[in-house]
Amino acid sequence: MDLLGSLRQLNCPEKLLEIDEIDFIYPTKTKSSQPSN
Repeated sequence: MDLLGSLRQLNCPEKLLEIDEIDFIYPTKTKSSQPSN
């Protein structure tokens, strides 16, 4: 997966599940949520 492709998926609310996995890579929208680490 390309970085741009992942970032574009962040705009899709249906990809929230993937955002959780990408959270540790792109801590952007997940800032409101506490990190699972």
